[in-house]
Amino acid sequence: MECSVCCPKIRQIGPVVRGARIAATIPLQAIASGPAEAAHSGIREVVNLALVTPGCIRLEVGEPNFSTPTHIVEAAVDFARKGEVKYTATAGLLSLRERLVSKLERVNGI
Repeated sequence: MECSVCCPKIRQIGPVVRGARIAATIPLQAIASGPAEAAHSGIREVVNLALVTPGCIRLEVGEPNFSTPTHIVEAAVDFARKGEVKYTATAGLLSLRERLVSKLERVNGI
């Protein structure tokens, strides 16, 4: 099975984006046979597509191509000073979920 990361050929991604067929990545020479034969995850394919999509804002590793707005930095510092540095429950904050539902009803009609 060819992949878009390790294989010597560029594999074409199925969908056409803004009228142009996008190649997933620049081909890399495999340095070992085992990894080249292993299937890549769907996430890897999405990241590969993002690499060649103009204007794409990549957040998968927390390194966007723009600076964090000042008000967000200040809010993060305030929360850290208050000791609010824990992860939320997997479901997220109830207050945020309620606000999202309200926005979706009001703006999106769903």
